[in-house]
Amino acid sequence: MVETRPNKIMLIGWTYNDTTNADADLLFITVDTLGNELNRVVYGGGGTDFIGGGVVIDSTGDVVLAGFTGSFPASSSGRTWVVKTDSLGNVKWQRTYSGVCGVGSSAARICRLVDGNLIIAGGNTAFGGGGFGVDGSLMKIDTAGNLFWAKEYEVEGGQGLWSCSGLADGTIVANGVTDAGDGSQAGWLIKTDANGDTLWTRTFNPSSSTNFLRNMLIMPNGDIVAVGFGRGESSTTQDGWILRVDSMGCEIENCFSVGIEESPFDSAQGTLVEVYPNPVTDVLHVRFANNPVHSSVVITITDMLGRVVLRFTEKGNTALDVTALKSGIYMLRTTDDNGISSSVKFVKE
Repeated sequence: MVETRPNKIMLIGWTYNDTTNADADLLFITVDTLGNELNRVVYGGGGTDFIGGGVVIDSTGDVVLAGFTGSFPASSSGRTWVVKTDSLGNVKWQRTYSGVCGVGSSAARICRLVDGNLIIAGGNTAFGGGGFGVDGSLMKIDTAGNLFWAKEYEVEGGQGLWSCSGLADGTIVANGVTDAGDGSQAGWLIKTDANGDTLWTRTFNPSSSTNFLRNMLIMPNGDIVAVGFGRGESSTTQDGWILRVDSMGCEIENCFSVGIEESPFDSAQGTLVEVYPNPVTDVLHVRFANNPVHSSVVITITDMLGRVVLRFTEKGNTALDVTALKSGIYMLRTTDDNGISSSVKFVKE
């Protein structure tokens, strides 16, 4: 459902009753604010055609949608389908794709990116039909349907992506379901850079059986709230499921560590580190446990994309000027001349 013009609402779904064949076609009904029908459009072909979740209104007021078609071209396997209509649901163009989002694929949701282009989350036909597919996929297109890139993501077994969100820094978060590797299905979160390359993935399996994440919101502080359903091993019913994690997909603080394992501050072990104050505004104090003063320590600070923003070489405890850093979350990694490393996350205000 989307407001396409002031006081005009387009309802988008599919129908079996308005077609001459037994397969579903798209249905667009425009109503006023009292629910009175103003316009009805049915669009499809001889195969099953449907739209996934989410719509995008472009700068002209047209509506862009994505889903699955078995009609264009006719195919029992189907493929990812993008449709553009005017504000009343009259189709202006439709497109299908080859490769990753070609035969056997389906789109689940479309969303807008910060650069004005669109991202589509999906998987293969089995996923689109209600299960989960071989690989989850993301594809980036412009508002004319031209493809920039399409990429598959695989953890283990089969997976599919149900929802997506474009973030202010150009990165992309998507969620869905993946094979947990033990016969169960786990909720799945993935974050990519602007080119679709994976930054991190997370799986969540609270019931060790069936767990789907179907939609999500990005909170003002960057936290991710995802919703779906779960079912226990001996349960025949589905329970609603809501999950909140931080911007790195962590249910608990400091679970992410840019390729290395975070270590607590412990003076009984090697060269470990703590920082304070945290959050910090200008000067970050770094204190080492059991580190000889003559030992040279390389301190590297990276942002959450893994990019090095500051690098120092120090001997012993020190204070670092971080006023030049933008507000956000950073990782500080230390490596001494014996090759011992440790890391800690801090927030720059």
